[in-house]
Amino acid sequence: MVNIRIGNDIPLVWKFFYPLQQGQTEREPYDLTGKDLQFTMTVGYHTEISLPFTVFGNEIHTTFYGKDQHKLGAYTLTLAENAGRTGMHTID
Repeated sequence: MVNIRIGNDIPLVWKFFYPLQQGQTEREPYDLTGKDLQFTMTVGYHTEISLPFTVFGNEIHTTFYGKDQHKLGAYTLTLAENAGRTGMHTID
């Protein structure tokens, strides 16, 4: 976890990989291009913020602007693929 003062623009890059299989030494990138994705940030248990993002291969890029930061506390990022459908995958 990283502590950042509220009120600062925070650029975020989140990279995704397949889990390592037995005998593998390097992770294979998980390509997000063209997938049905929902990217949210949650603070506390009730406040969920949908963030605009851009996909570059296995990376999600976004900025959480200081002007949009209203609550102190720990924020959780969540990415859902195929939300509410068969083949759904969710990661925090």
